[in-house]
Amino acid sequence: MTLPFKPSTMSRDTFVYDDDCGFCTWWAEFFAHRTDLETVGFDELTDDQLEQLPDDYESCAHLIVGETVYSCGAAIEQSLVRADLPPGFGEIADFLGQFEDYE
Repeated sequence: MTLPFKPSTMSRDTFVYDDDCGFCTWWAEFFAHRTDLETVGFDELTDDQLEQLPDDYESCAHLIVGETVYSCGAAIEQSLVRADLPPGFGEIADFLGQFEDYE
């Protein structure tokens, strides 16, 4: 299920989520309201989007940014950076990302 909050375009960064999962749908709605991300449920993925995702894509959420795909916690983190929640979160994520254990 694609959430109705933002119009769909192929060039936008896309948050991909399990549209049968209430928690995942809550995150998708959250990001749809607070970012310019397109939100696409598993049931509405295009062939092009499916090609970009890992084979086990149904195991967690993903964020497609051009040719880069963030999966699971990284997808949520990068989506929170776009929502700037909490304010300055991008700087925190960048700082934490420099530590091998954080990954």
